[in-house]
Amino acid sequence: MMYQFSTSQQARSFLFNASQMSDVEPLEEFLSKLDTGEKMSPVEKAAKLIADSGATIIEGGQEAYYDKLKDAIFIPEKSAFENEQKYYQAAIHQLAHWSGHESRLNRPMNGKYGSMDYAREEMRAAIAAIMIGGQLKLGHDFGQHKTYMGAFSKILKEEPFEIAKAARDAQRIVGLLTGESRDRGQKQSSPKAVVFEKGDEIAYMDTVYKVLEAYKNKSIRVEDADGSRRIVKPSDNLYSSLLEAKTNPREREMAETEDIEQEETFKISR
Repeated sequence: MMYQFSTSQQARSFLFNASQMSDVEPLEEFLSKLDTGEKMSPVEKAAKLIADSGATIIEGGQEAYYDKLKDAIFIPEKSAFENEQKYYQAAIHQLAHWSGHESRLNRPMNGKYGSMDYAREEMRAAIAAIMIGGQLKLGHDFGQHKTYMGAFSKILKEEPFEIAKAARDAQRIVGLLTGESRDRGQKQSSPKAVVFEKGDEIAYMDTVYKVLEAYKNKSIRVEDADGSRRIVKPSDNLYSSLLEAKTNPREREMAETEDIEQEETFKISR
């Protein structure tokens, strides 16, 4: 059951100062490295960001989209757009989808067009593209999201906390594409795709899920602490939640603590 309130409710977030983390240089040093003296236009910055990503870009056709199977971005030629700015706005949006490939951020991307899972991915790409457009002073074409407004509204009404999850994933997209997570974050190796393996035990939502089988189609058979068994498909919400819990167990623990506190707030406020 979901409770609606007429006023905002308090919630807790977990933040860490960079001084509390290892291998993170002072902000002043980081910013001084960024100031190379080069004056680039927003379009030039966008072109460099796309080139630095290493993504395969294929120009031609009538629409812009990312093909996961080919791991390539398809986009109309620049002449088909009103101006170069519009071209790069569309390209960066598709680059945000490109980041979700299993060899990169490995987001669930199996939803069919028009489905809620498809809309969830679109929400993440849209937020990331808006953030990058702001950083580059390139702007963003909000008109391209009209098709998804109904789905976005439905998701957020049924799952209010989805916006927080989407924003978190969008920040990861921005970090990957702009290099922020590499340049000023902790020293990192090349990202590896996280997969489920037989025998995995994953703590999530007051229980522990044990992976009994991991199938070739990426579906898994799990058993919870009560002995209940089920098949979980990549398109299921539980699948992405378990994958996230396996990847970031500490982050999941803090998120669950926040959810519990939020539930207590709901009980008090009823």
